[in-house]
Amino acid sequence: MSVINTNVKALYTQAALKVSGRDGATAMQQLSTGKRINSAKDDAAGMAIATRMTQQIRSLNQAVRNAGDAISLIQTAEGATGEITDMLQRMRELAIQAINDTNANEQRGYLDLEFQQLKQEIVRISDTTEWNGFSILNGTAGVPVGERPVYKATSESRFDSVLINPTTTRDIAGTEAGELQTLTFATATTGGAVTVGGVSLTIAASATKTAVAEAVRDALLATEDFGSTSGRAVSASAGVLSIRYGASEGNVADTSFTVATGAGSATLATSEAAVTSATEQFTLNGKFVQSGALSFSGELSADNTAYTGVVFTTARGEIITMTGNVDVSAGTITFDDAVGNNGKVISDNLVYTFKNSAGTALNITNRALSLSVDVPGSVPPMNTGDLIINGITIGASYAADDLLSPPNNASGSAIAKAAAINRQTTLTGVNAVVNSNTMTGTAQTGTSVVSGRVVINGITSPLITSVLNNTRESREAAISAINRISDKTGVVAVSSNSDTEGVRLVAADGRNIEVRFDTTNASADFAARTGLKEGVQAGTYSLESRVEAPIVITTSSTGDPTNAVIRLGDYSTNESTLSTLARAEVQAAGTPVTLAAGDLVINGIDIPGATSAGDNRTEAAALTTLTNQKGASGVAMAAAINAVSDLTGVTATANPVETVGVSTTVGTLTGLRSIFINGIEVPVDFGVASPRQTASERVAAVVAAVNPKVGATGVVATANPQGGVTLKTEDGRNLSIWIDDTSNGPTAANFGLAASDGTTEVAGVSIKSVTATNELSKAATLYGGVTFHSDEAFTIEPGSNGYGSSSSFDALGFREGTYGGVVDEAVSKMTPPNTGRLSFHVGASANQTITIDLADFGKGGPITGAITGDVDLWDSKSRVNRIDSGAAAKAVLEKLDLAMDKVNATRGTMGAVMNRLEHVIDNLMNVSMNSEASRSQIEDADYAAASTELARTQIMQQAATSVLAQANADQQNVLKLLQ
Repeated sequence: MSVINTNVKALYTQAALKVSGRDGATAMQQLSTGKRINSAKDDAAGMAIATRMTQQIRSLNQAVRNAGDAISLIQTAEGATGEITDMLQRMRELAIQAINDTNANEQRGYLDLEFQQLKQEIVRISDTTEWNGFSILNGTAGVPVGERPVYKATSESRFDSVLINPTTTRDIAGTEAGELQTLTFATATTGGAVTVGGVSLTIAASATKTAVAEAVRDALLATEDFGSTSGRAVSASAGVLSIRYGASEGNVADTSFTVATGAGSATLATSEAAVTSATEQFTLNGKFVQSGALSFSGELSADNTAYTGVVFTTARGEIITMTGNVDVSAGTITFDDAVGNNGKVISDNLVYTFKNSAGTALNITNRALSLSVDVPGSVPPMNTGDLIINGITIGASYAADDLLSPPNNASGSAIAKAAAINRQTTLTGVNAVVNSNTMTGTAQTGTSVVSGRVVINGITSPLITSVLNNTRESREAAISAINRISDKTGVVAVSSNSDTEGVRLVAADGRNIEVRFDTTNASADFAARTGLKEGVQAGTYSLESRVEAPIVITTSSTGDPTNAVIRLGDYSTNESTLSTLARAEVQAAGTPVTLAAGDLVINGIDIPGATSAGDNRTEAAALTTLTNQKGASGVAMAAAINAVSDLTGVTATANPVETVGVSTTVGTLTGLRSIFINGIEVPVDFGVASPRQTASERVAAVVAAVNPKVGATGVVATANPQGGVTLKTEDGRNLSIWIDDTSNGPTAANFGLAASDGTTEVAGVSIKSVTATNELSKAATLYGGVTFHSDEAFTIEPGSNGYGSSSSFDALGFREGTYGGVVDEAVSKMTPPNTGRLSFHVGASANQTITIDLADFGKGGPITGAITGDVDLWDSKSRVNRIDSGAAAKAVLEKLDLAMDKVNATRGTMGAVMNRLEHVIDNLMNVSMNSEASRSQIEDADYAAASTELARTQIMQQAATSVLAQANADQQNVLKLLQ
């Protein structure tokens, strides 16, 4: 069929021409780029695979560079630590040299100069060694890691009366306080020897009595016993020799004297007895309203009615002049609280009576006396030696250290005690941090309306009036009034939202909280309606040290650790602890307090009641004593707390129970004598009549007898520095001791268990001769508390029983508050051991890292800190690490060895990591190379195939063009039909 409009042959040819042209273009593109895949249309799947391989290859190549940089960083650090090693080696060499006694201390001092310089250089290198602009040897590089320091130990709070009970310390002095003896001489005849007080002299013939008295006076004054420094006064007048003995001598024996016949005669008399004591008596229930010291020293007024210079010096140094009325015949001085400034010091009339050794009031006419009365606060201060931390004696606490608390008890506040501890921080390595002080309230009962004010830290509140039959509104009324003066008192009132707990008072800065009621209602009624509590409370402080540093608390032989209100012990473990307050002794016929359900809540979890099943330590023999009950023991209480420790995060251990005897009397008893400890009879060998045991031998005999029976009694005996025996139940079981002292039996003192008076039994010891304890079953028992342990901060509060009559929260020694936890770096002096973890990314994907921990090599770090920690102390005597004496050089050797071991271990780790990184680089390069080969197989062009394809398509293009021309020519043939 011949057609013109559609040239089918040409169309076929054009289509073939397009295909060959497209194939030829693809072949030319592959040949020009060298890649088989130049766009997604070339091979969609292949392009995705190749792109993914490309990102992995590039990441691997960067990881190789990262590993190389990491090696360079570690090499830099390792080079610096190598220099530190060299310096430590040199320091050890110097220490060995200093130990040798061929060097005098002066020469050791020269060696110490280099030693100290090397310490400084170690610290400098640690602080200044950098890589890429950041330090790498001071523990700050990378992410901080490692155990964080916690508040390891927390003291107990102290609560007492705001008004101050009369003191028992009264010092009497004055030029006429001592005993006055007189010798009346007669005129001499032929003369002769006179001896007075061991001093002899010769009296001339016919010497008048006045001359004799004056001669004796002069002879006595020339001796040390009666001279100007003796504290005695000697005078003579009209033949009478007067000897006034010192006030501190009290009653003295008659002055010895002999008079030869020719020297006349003498008569001895005691003209005035010594003032040996001054008793103190308040009218009604009067007390001191301020702490400080009352004193006067001077002469009586001309009319014998007053002493001059009577003053009261407050704890802050303020001097208050007082007015006292003297009755010389009665030997009294009376201070009326309504006269002058007396009301600033005392709450009622106060009378001091001067007495002789027999307790009889003395006539003090014309006698110059002085009296000093120490008036400590209700919260006792810490005295030097009460607390020893890591072998360093802590000094006294002073009111001057606490300008926030009211002055009366400022010296006993947590702030003052923490300041005393922190004065020795450089030597102890321990810092004290003051906690918030919380004074708990009173359970609210009753319905009647009360009205009054509260005086908080010396500031009087607005009027508080309770609301009839509405305890919640009554609490709110008290809270509102107290918080209106919070800016002046530093104390904030907080509602407990519970009738059983009342109103809490909180001093966030840890100052003391002193509360006194000013009301016409009974104090107990005012407290029960408002939910407040009257008294003074000192807060708590916590002790912190570096994670690895110890906290070991002891006391001196003369110290009283109760003043420091912290339990003795070893708190070196990096965990937060809190010990409960001491529990009262349960005496005969008494009932011990037991932890009941509703008494205690820890971290919001109710603690179940304690049961006898929880005490698996006490044996049946101990229960012979009726006051010794398993369910009330510290062991049972700890078991109850531990039963829910998985919920609270807090565990408890029973505190040891102990009694400390301070006096031992050997007596005349011999042979075996028994003491009953927790129901077990313990025979003690009292030795033989001759030679009789010494006190120390008796103590040793008691210890030797008690300790073998520890399995049955649970009690360990030790000799204590006071000269007595300490008995302790180390596992926390109860302690009951009974002695049959009848029929000339042994006393507590015979077993080293007497108090300081030498006769009274110490706590926990009962004797048969007392009717109440005349049987073993009636003996008294001591109970222990518990110590809480936690890795985090924990909260202690009363349960549903609150502070009501059914609650044992206070009686068991618990105190409400939040304790322990990780140290607050904003206020802590004990920064954690700086260790930084550097992560090196050595892979193509996330989390493909290698890490290394670089600790602080300086004074604050765990590597050389034991050596360099005192580098900032320029006083050589304060430095812990020095070699200026043989003993000091010997002591530092072990620390140097330990520091070098740590440096070597760190360098070893560095070397190991560098070697690992080199293998990492080798592996990464291998993986990258193989990945590139795989990618090449996918995306690179095959030049042989591509060039063949190009030749084929070019030939086809030429053929198609020729055929297309012929197809177009075929249409011309149709025209011939029209001719």
